[in-house]
Amino acid sequence: MAALLCLSACSSYKDIKFNSFQLEKVSVLGAPLGATVAVEIENPIFGFEVLSCQGVLKLSGDKVLNVTCEPFYVEGHCIQTYHLDLSGTLEPGFGFSNVLKFFQAQDLRNLTLDLVVTAKDPLGFKHTKIRNDLKLWESEVQRQQ
Repeated sequence: MAALLCLSACSSYKDIKFNSFQLEKVSVLGAPLGATVAVEIENPIFGFEVLSCQGVLKLSGDKVLNVTCEPFYVEGHCIQTYHLDLSGTLEPGFGFSNVLKFFQAQDLRNLTLDLVVTAKDPLGFKHTKIRNDLKLWESEVQRQQ
């Protein structure tokens, strides 16, 4: 019974939507770089704990920044905005001046995110989900499969 419940729960992860993404604060002083983002998550399933979250920001397909996020809990059966603190390191070849120009323009049209998330469901099972080329500029950012 528990295995069946877990399998049905895993398949419903595809129903989670990222409705919006907003850059709130950026700290380019020091290493690693830091940022705070507001992400609205629409979660129609049970709550779960995000244990690890790593991503690669890409600008026009080129890797720009490797980012990580602290663990957090996603509430179940709701739409909620999460304010997440990120830390990141620049990809070799992407200069600091490019970062400043990018953040000054705040033009997200050419920015995508490859994301690897490991989460723990209410039964204690861990799941790793990989999503590539998430578009951050659209009004509704959905996980692509």
